[in-house]
Amino acid sequence: MPLHSLIAALAFASLLALPAQAQQPVQASQLLGKPVAGADGKDVGALHDLIIDTRDGRISHAVVIVGMKLVAVPLAAGASKDRLAVASTLQALRKEPGFSETTYPDFNAAEPEGDAKVRYRPLRQMLDADLKDQGGKDVGDVKDFLVTLEDAKVANIVVEFDRTWYDKEGWVALPRQSILHKGDDVIANFVPDNMRPASEVARAKLREEEMRKAAEAAARSLDHEVRATEVLGWKVRDAQGTEIGRIEDLLVDLGSGRLAFAVVAAPGSQRVLPLPAAGASRAADGIVIDRQQLVALPAADNRHRRASQLLKTDLRDHQDEHVGDVRDLIVNLGTARMRYAIAQFVPTWVAPGKLVAIPMREVREAGGRPAMRSGLHQLQGALIFDAQTWPALDHPQYRAYMDQYLQKTN
Repeated sequence: MPLHSLIAALAFASLLALPAQAQQPVQASQLLGKPVAGADGKDVGALHDLIIDTRDGRISHAVVIVGMKLVAVPLAAGASKDRLAVASTLQALRKEPGFSETTYPDFNAAEPEGDAKVRYRPLRQMLDADLKDQGGKDVGDVKDFLVTLEDAKVANIVVEFDRTWYDKEGWVALPRQSILHKGDDVIANFVPDNMRPASEVARAKLREEEMRKAAEAAARSLDHEVRATEVLGWKVRDAQGTEIGRIEDLLVDLGSGRLAFAVVAAPGSQRVLPLPAAGASRAADGIVIDRQQLVALPAADNRHRRASQLLKTDLRDHQDEHVGDVRDLIVNLGTARMRYAIAQFVPTWVAPGKLVAIPMREVREAGGRPAMRSGLHQLQGALIFDAQTWPALDHPQYRAYMDQYLQKTN
């Protein structure tokens, strides 16, 4: 990428702002192959590589192609992108033993053990190296270095981030100090938030907090699709956390399919909670309510049926033949709706071991007893699943699918 294109594409973060440069930095990779002048002003060869001192952030040597060999020599003071120069002559460089691309000398031979063994690293070795976070995860690639030749310094390291780690497109010039070199690894000494303006970070954190609160509120809400067999037995607590009793049953209005009451059994008493219950919320092992909402158990009538009774009923066709059994009821305490039933049918209707989601109207009473108000053909399009592998009842896509199915069957 040309320098002018790179500069136009760079994303400069406020917390990693580049220091003011008295000298114009250039892309180190763009220097490779350029002619190099000797101390006497005569060409000595072409630049093959730069040796970077990763500790002090300077160019320690220029690797020059001299004839058929490579020679490492310090840059001359005052070198520039228009005039690369070394502090030696062609005659002196020809006398150096030199090396090849595959036999680079160990520039760290005099360094102590440990990470200092990679203090001096060739530029070519670091181009396209993996950039890792402090946990060792690959978060991008090193694309280039920006250097100032007049003082042989490294100004910036240029990287391209993985978009899952930092979501801005393009190459980014980072201050040299923001990168650590450990062994062969290049480590980002910062986190993605350091790359964003403070206002953007604040907005992102606010969004995260709002999402967290929304998730917590959703978890506390009773507006969830759950199995009646799981609801029966839920603990009922008041706002102070004191256990009032347990949900013993649900009373269903057979005419509308709505949940009228939750029957709460406590030692020595039985009361009901009208549904939906204002202000009630979900807890880990049940629900939390205002105990003042509990009222006396209404007198038995023909309008309401207990969910526990519906769970024990068999289904019969219009010829009064047994065709299946109700295995569960899917309810929503938040909206006080009996959503649909889960049935298991005889093998002549549905394969053994399979359960079927059916509309509530199929399990309401007809002539004083539960019945299937339609035939086998009405199960076409119904959700059929393995009894050992229930679907995620409360997943938005599943709920939308069931809404569509129930609407068609009404």
